[in-house]
Formats: sequence, structure tokens, C-alpha cells
Amino acid sequence: MEGFFRIFGKTVEEGAQTTICCAVAEEWENTTGLYFSDCVPKETSAAGMDDEAAARLWDVSERMVGLKS
Repeated sequence: MEGFFRIFGKTVEEGAQTTICCAVAEEWENTTGLYFSDCVPKETSAAGMDDEAAARLWDVSERMVGLKS
């Protein structure tokens, strides 16, 4: 499985770096609402700003976990 991620993405350790960085970096301690990639803030894609798509995703997620029928 490690080889698969090496070809198509990051290792688990590499993937965790941004989360760890955001959790411990003093420069980001009062920052909310930003998208981070590779330990730096990045522009959010148009799809990431689509409120209708977000509502549909939320609805589907609720149904998948049994919170809504």
C-alpha cells in the first residue's frame, strides 16, 4: 500500500505534516477559515466555495451515517 501512495500522493507521514504544522505553529494559532496545503495557506478552489455543493454533501453525509433518512 505504501507504494501506491508513493505513486499517487504522499506517505502518511508527509500527509500529516500540514495538520501538525497548523496545530503547533504559533504564527497560525489565531487563524481560522483558511485552506492549507504543504504547511502554507492556499487559495480555495471555486468548488470549495460552492455553498450548494456543500449543502448537498452535508445531506448525503447525514444519510450515509444514518442521521437522516
